[in-house]
Amino acid sequence: MFPHDYINRLEATPRQSVPRSLQHISEAILTCALVFIAFLIASGASGRAYAEVVGPFEVEGPANSYTYADSTLTIAEDGVVIKGMTDAAAPAGTVVVNENVREVGIGSYVRIQSLTVKRSTTFIVDGPGNEIIQLTTARADAIGGDGKITLETGNSAVDVFNSATVRVDGTIESAFVWQKATLVLGPDARVDGMITAFGGVLDLSQVTMGKPIPVQGVSVGNPNETLAVAAPFGATDLHQLLNYQKLIVNDAMPVYKNGEQIGTLNPDGSFNITATRNVSFMGLNGVLLTTETVRLFGAAHAPDVTAPDGYRFLGWSKPFDYVTEDMMISALFEKVPTAASGSEGSPSNTERHAAKIIRTSRTLASTDDTLTVPIVVSSGAATISLFTALTAAFIRRRNVAA
Repeated sequence: MFPHDYINRLEATPRQSVPRSLQHISEAILTCALVFIAFLIASGASGRAYAEVVGPFEVEGPANSYTYADSTLTIAEDGVVIKGMTDAAAPAGTVVVNENVREVGIGSYVRIQSLTVKRSTTFIVDGPGNEIIQLTTARADAIGGDGKITLETGNSAVDVFNSATVRVDGTIESAFVWQKATLVLGPDARVDGMITAFGGVLDLSQVTMGKPIPVQGVSVGNPNETLAVAAPFGATDLHQLLNYQKLIVNDAMPVYKNGEQIGTLNPDGSFNITATRNVSFMGLNGVLLTTETVRLFGAAHAPDVTAPDGYRFLGWSKPFDYVTEDMMISALFEKVPTAASGSEGSPSNTERHAAKIIRTSRTLASTDDTLTVPIVVSSGAATISLFTALTAAFIRRRNVAA
């Protein structure tokens, strides 16, 4: 009985377990298929598509939200992102944004030759290297996000917000700068209207001093926001950078140069310089005489110098009337020749100006004395000096003989 039952059980086990395994596998496959179908249905319902090549651009957005025809990308609905260019060498493209579009995304290194906005749109910039050559818009547009974009020319106001950085290299109508945002004005920028900075950074560090940018007016500062002005090194007044007709400063706004806060902006446009530099004056053999703390761009005051015995003070090693950095200035001394060295080793004033100086001696014999006559060859005077010396020797020799 036992062997028979055992064999029956062995034969029965496969017939019962195999169908269950197949059933489990079938259920798993069916489940995966249902999930995949659901994903496809969801994707189709949202209309979202992967980024695709559209002319010179790489574009992502819902189905039917954009079209490309006649070399122009037309954005018709929200949710479109121009992620980049199809090729680094691809030419800048043309973009038109329809009236009902509230927001358009821009990725990195997007180059737009002409951007036409039929109403007003917010552009969210995520990366660097973006450029818009010509912006034509019916109303003011906003640029936000964490990226950077360069605007050559725009016919309307531009709002800069979030952490976006907008550089203007041409002419715009006006600009508003909000908290954490940065507006950079290039050396060839022009603002026909007002620059209103409620917060963020007004970056003027690229402006050439002495060639101020034309702007109708500037209103800066907000007690509830953080605002700063970045200026090129050496600037001490806003007039050196902006040619404005009206200035409104609402609070003490910090001024930065090369990342360092050097002072604040005064209501008249001048900079209240508070940054300092250290100027050290060194004496003979590198001995420290004094160290003075000087306001940036100011002048240092040299200490009185007493020359050591045997030396004469000549001056200082470098100028210190316009201090821009920590400085070490050394006193210059000249060793004064002694009386003995002045009679033998140092030429007279006449000899210093001579073209060539030769010193020698000649001995003239006499009956009881030896006369040493120095001969100085100086600017052709050797003949006269030698004649005078020989004449004196001759007279003396006659006197001795007599």
